[in-house]
Amino acid sequence: MTEANQDLLNSLLDETIDDLSDLPSNSFSAGAHLATIQFEPKTINEKLAVELTMTIVETQELSNADDPMPKAGDKGTVLFMMGNEMGEGSLKKILTPLAEATGTTGKSKREIFDALKGATALVVTTKRSNKDKTAEYMDVKNITLI
Repeated sequence: MTEANQDLLNSLLDETIDDLSDLPSNSFSAGAHLATIQFEPKTINEKLAVELTMTIVETQELSNADDPMPKAGDKGTVLFMMGNEMGEGSLKKILTPLAEATGTTGKSKREIFDALKGATALVVTTKRSNKDKTAEYMDVKNITLI
């Protein structure tokens, strides 16, 4: 482990739960959606993250028929926090099949992000709540390039 990574790890361990970033609230109903996608590196509260922005083209199916139907152009985001196994592992799970589909396997994340910018994908989303059930967040269960 490099010294910079060790310093990042130490700073993460020294923080409280309240220091962790909250997920953005912009999301749409759980289901299967045709959407354009874009990955963008970000710094959120001085922490590195990758944001996946999805723009609805058309909703194929809602998980719950009573949920509001997203409209074309609605945007939703999912954050993958870097510097921890959950964030990086979730990003890897999403990027691996996308890299295979674009022929960018083994390339840098920057090259994969560039290849995917504006691509259309079928995105299956779910919702999860925080521990005290006061907020709901969108997760990507599956994503396939169209």
